[in-house]
Amino acid sequence: MSVRRLSFAIASAIALLLAAPASAQAPKGGGRYLHDLMKQPTYRDTWTRMLGKLGPRESWLKADKLAGPGGPSTIVTVGGQSFERVDTCKRHDCGDNQFYALFSPDGREALGVLIQPGNMRFFGHPSEEQQRALVGR
Repeated sequence: MSVRRLSFAIASAIALLLAAPASAQAPKGGGRYLHDLMKQPTYRDTWTRMLGKLGPRESWLKADKLAGPGGPSTIVTVGGQSFERVDTCKRHDCGDNQFYALFSPDGREALGVLIQPGNMRFFGHPSEEQQRALVGR
């Protein structure tokens, strides 16, 4: 593993440990996984609409191609509004391709961030407070 990749992996691990804001909690009945949410038409349509047109490098984020690992969702409160926070990453390249999303309780609104080396790209026009919740700050 290269020094650059190792440094990014360590930074990513620290970011993941700090990612859940203090107000985060598991949804009642336990957290849900992104691939399970994509089985629900409302969430799937919202996800697709949030991402818009993706380039070929990000095709792994398309609802029908999600195969990367991710953890169970948590509930976070941002500006008094609850969101379900989920994550995924590109299979076999998690260190360089991570995605975090916030879904409204009804699944009709989604915000996201794609984190790659030297680049952070937001989706769905999140506010500054929502951006901090997405990246775990």
